[in-house]
Amino acid sequence: MKIKNLSENDRILNDFFADLDNKNLYERHLEKPTEDIKNTLDKRFKKHIYITRCVAYLIKAIYFYSQRFDKNLRENSHRFPLVLDKPMEDGNSMTEMIPSPFRITEYYTQLEDYLSDPNLHKSLQLLTTRQKQILYLIYIKELRDYEVAAILNISQQAVTKSKNKAINKLKEGFYFGRDR
Repeated sequence: MKIKNLSENDRILNDFFADLDNKNLYERHLEKPTEDIKNTLDKRFKKHIYITRCVAYLIKAIYFYSQRFDKNLRENSHRFPLVLDKPMEDGNSMTEMIPSPFRITEYYTQLEDYLSDPNLHKSLQLLTTRQKQILYLIYIKELRDYEVAAILNISQQAVTKSKNKAINKLKEGFYFGRDR
């Protein structure tokens, strides 16, 4: 049997002879058959068949376990739906009703409670509500700029810019308030 005459449907033999060592060994066996070459070829072919069967088994097992996992996941989501994700009568979901960890309306009033210097307190009145919110979150709540940006739904650059403007306003108001 010549290797060239193998049909394309015989994948196991084609895969076995794709390894050049196996192909050369088989061709040597055809030219000069010996018991050693035959035994070596048999061992290699049995090992190839064993590996092929193991891989086929693993592929089938993964496929069937993934099918079962998906089926169980669908059954559990059908049996135990997440109540917060269900849309309500008005079209909103319950997740929108969960309050954020910070109440933004309280930021600027609470910031004033932390100041003891009357000049600094007066210069705080020069700040916008957003600037007070940002300063409160950064210096009182000790959040980072990107965390503040996520809470206020603005970019990190906007937080940094607003923080720097607010600090400059406080400096100017503080120093000019002393001169008066």
